[in-house]
Amino acid sequence: MDTATIPAGAARFLQPRGHVIDGRVVPPSTGATLPVEDPATGEIFAQIPAGSAEDIDRAVRAARASFTAGTWSRADPAHRGRVLWAFARAIRDEAEALAWLETRDSGKPIAEARADIVGTAEILEYYAGLASQLFGQTTRVPGNSFATVIREPAGVVGQITPWNFPLYVGAWKFAPALCSGCSVVLKPSELTSLTMLAAAELALAAGVPPGVFNVVCGTGAEAGAPLAAHPDVDVLAFTGGAVTGRKVLHARRPGAADAARARRQVAQHRVRRRGPRARQRRRGVRHFL
Repeated sequence: MDTATIPAGAARFLQPRGHVIDGRVVPPSTGATLPVEDPATGEIFAQIPAGSAEDIDRAVRAARASFTAGTWSRADPAHRGRVLWAFARAIRDEAEALAWLETRDSGKPIAEARADIVGTAEILEYYAGLASQLFGQTTRVPGNSFATVIREPAGVVGQITPWNFPLYVGAWKFAPALCSGCSVVLKPSELTSLTMLAAAELALAAGVPPGVFNVVCGTGAEAGAPLAAHPDVDVLAFTGGAVTGRKVLHARRPGAADAARARRQVAQHRVRRRGPRARQRRRGVRHFL
């Protein structure tokens, strides 16, 4: 790759050193990485961290701790709005670098990538203005009384985003969640993760507290599935194909996390029982199942 063609500002996002968890860049727990391929040329031009269930759990615990601490969830809504405005400004300031990364990562035309980045900033600006406008509702009830409905943040929000609009569709999810005071764990597509990792770093610089906006990369099987099934995720947002969507919905059903844990234990049990006396032991495994 000719480094002379890289826009100013893009180089620092080109070789991510890890996930963004709890306000820090964290290497993957396994040390593994995934190659980033230029769709136009087939060139491998970067590596991203390959996340695992351990990385997802670490991110969810960081999100829960930040939500419980209240530095964002109980912050003055006007303050959240000002931080989101600063986040939007950071996206605009790095627009050309982010658009270049998006084009190199996804293969879309640069004009479309620039429009996506501007659109991301506009989404953040919209929700920055909305932050202090989240009104409740007062209703007259029997007994000459009034009932008040107050809108509160839901908690930890897991988010899984697609490859084709990496940052723009991601903003559909993380901007309203941040606006309302939630803490986020976002898993971008392993095919196009660079701009989301960059956005997480820009969010921290803009004033989003550590643990509030976490980004963990990885495949659907190794990182997406553990996020979908994590018992401490209060809300899950997903955009993707129908087959994966059914898997995500299945993972979110009541008791799914316990069932998945039991299946893993069975698999480990079967592995342990293989050995010199496999025939005799295998009979016990079938009985156990």
